[in-house]
Amino acid sequence: MIEFDVNGLGNQDINFNKADRDSKMSIANRSSLIWLVTLLALFYITSCDTTEPDPGNETEMITIALLAQSEDEGTLPSATFYDDDSDERLENPVERKKGTNLDIRAEADGYQPVVQTVPFTTDGEETFILTDEVTIDYTIVDQANELIAGADLYIADSLASEGPEGSVTVPYSNQTMVLCGRAEWFKHGCEGVGLDSGGPVEIRLEPETVSISITPEIVEYTDQLIDKEVRSMTAIKNTEYRLIIGDNTWVDNLESRDGDFGDFELNPYIREGTTTTVEYPAGPEPVEVAIRAVYVPKEGHPYSDEHYLNVAEGSMKLAVDSDSEIELTLAHVPACRDGVDNDFDGVADADEELACSNYKTGEYDPEDDAEVMFGLSQTLGANSNNKTRLISGAEDERKYLLIQPHVPPVRASLQVAMDVAVAVEVKQPDKAAGFALEYATGPDRDNLNHINQTEIVTISNLDDWGWAEFAEIDRTFFSEGRYWQVTAIHAKEIRGEPASDGSDKLIFLEAGDPTTRGYNQRWLFQPEDVPRGKLLALLKDFDDVVIMEIEGAGSDWSEREWQEVDLK
Repeated sequence: MIEFDVNGLGNQDINFNKADRDSKMSIANRSSLIWLVTLLALFYITSCDTTEPDPGNETEMITIALLAQSEDEGTLPSATFYDDDSDERLENPVERKKGTNLDIRAEADGYQPVVQTVPFTTDGEETFILTDEVTIDYTIVDQANELIAGADLYIADSLASEGPEGSVTVPYSNQTMVLCGRAEWFKHGCEGVGLDSGGPVEIRLEPETVSISITPEIVEYTDQLIDKEVRSMTAIKNTEYRLIIGDNTWVDNLESRDGDFGDFELNPYIREGTTTTVEYPAGPEPVEVAIRAVYVPKEGHPYSDEHYLNVAEGSMKLAVDSDSEIELTLAHVPACRDGVDNDFDGVADADEELACSNYKTGEYDPEDDAEVMFGLSQTLGANSNNKTRLISGAEDERKYLLIQPHVPPVRASLQVAMDVAVAVEVKQPDKAAGFALEYATGPDRDNLNHINQTEIVTISNLDDWGWAEFAEIDRTFFSEGRYWQVTAIHAKEIRGEPASDGSDKLIFLEAGDPTTRGYNQRWLFQPEDVPRGKLLALLKDFDDVVIMEIEGAGSDWSEREWQEVDLK
């Protein structure tokens, strides 16, 4: 260390020291700058990547060679390869970025295409195995989608597989192949299938059919009622025909049926004496063909869901391996053994042996249910006498006495009737209007205190004469006696509505009309419910009598006895 004596120096010494200090500061500044540059250089060097490229870098490309082989490991040099997403044909080998995947489809003529997902991880090869066959699953079914026993699969008229279901292996083709099903008693059916899909394939066969021509002939009875007054057939009921072939039933011209053949339609018109032709599925086993004629009430009848009166039926075994023509005889079946509660008393053929001991005559035990009913009708008419008789909603036109109390009493058979239907001839020229019938009955003309009223019937657009029908009348109306009167009452009166201008009128007799307008009631009853002597006496008061024309109808009343009654 050099020491200086400051006190012994003059100004010169002082100046020297200052210059020396400045020199030292300059050197220090230069050193600092050098260190700063050095630090910057080191920072730059450490921030730059001077290593080799990363093997997993996305810019690296991978090359895959594509090979196609058959299942026997034979090379398929004609194979072509496609991007399965874009359908773009690929050059072989294929180059893609490392770490990517590609769905590649290999194709070759006569071989089924194959799609494989190829990963690009390292350079190499990808082999595609192509097959020249395809397996197709199949089923052969009928119209009800059930397998057909004995059905076989055919391709180009050659048997390909036995049985109604299974699989078949065929050479691959890019064309559609037609597969056909065959079975005895069925028409051939075929389906096309693209072999690239491989199925499954469902082949549906329609049944072969035979033509059955049936002519029903009814014996021993007729299914109509005879109106003795007008000498014409008057239907107060309907007859329903049921055709039954095997397990399949069709009702009333086949509007509905129990059996179902899918698209196999039948539409015969079944009637007595009319030939009906039915196309029916063919088969090796005979079937029973039957027709049953059943009486049914008219629509709206309280027993419209029940069958009543007598039936006829007939059946026969029929081969359905070829067309046929048959005449089917329908024989009368007495009500006491037809299995139906014909008279609605809750008992059907209670004891078959007692209730119907003689099939042909229908004889029955009086202690049992004979289930035989007869139909009767009564018509009352009047002329206008140049005066219009009507009802309307007007205050003074709301009621009209249709049946005067001085007419003969109702018949004993009406008091025990199972069904009563009434029709009134009426005309409604203007506005729609409704009316009901009020029945006043009792033990004599001066005591008609038992009152019953029907439901309201509405009439509209009846510019000419027609019949308004009331079906809800029953024997309880006459339970207090057989004397009666009937009043027509306008609906406004029944409902307690204000008076109208009278344009809602219903006309029963019109001035100047020469025709007799009428009231008619019909009823069905069991003859055994009315004493024979009393019935014969009362029949003389009827305007007309309607009887069943049934041979031995199950009653001790013969048809001859009924016809000999003095109707006037």
